[in-house]
Amino acid sequence: MNCFFGALQGMPVNIECGPNRKGTKSEVISCETLVDKNVEYHLKSINVKKESNIKDELDLILWRSGKINVSSKDYKTWIICPAHEEQLGVGWRTGRKRCKYQNEDGSLCNLKQFGGINTTLVVNLKEKTGQLLQVGDRKYFA
Repeated sequence: MNCFFGALQGMPVNIECGPNRKGTKSEVISCETLVDKNVEYHLKSINVKKESNIKDELDLILWRSGKINVSSKDYKTWIICPAHEEQLGVGWRTGRKRCKYQNEDGSLCNLKQFGGINTTLVVNLKEKTGQLLQVGDRKYFA
């Protein structure tokens, strides 16, 4: 079972294509169904303020898969497996550790004051360090 996201290279996490964790979903679905899914409650639950770059679950999955420059205009031909949908979409859960990153002056900035990592911070951290974090993540980073 290979989906569009299983074939992508350079993702921040390694996820094998397959069923969801509980094994209740095993069929791939069209990414077209993700365009109608509202993610506002999910973003709020992980302390990420409403994002203009993330309009629906497909945008969220693209950002979390590290494809921040991929256009979702061709999404009608894409398919996604339940494992990628669950672990990159609204089923994703953040870790307990708080993220920290280095400011330009070298001091560590605790992201608790920002909430979860938003798309602006994802881009800034990728440009500064080359490492990609996921939207909403809080893991330690310095």
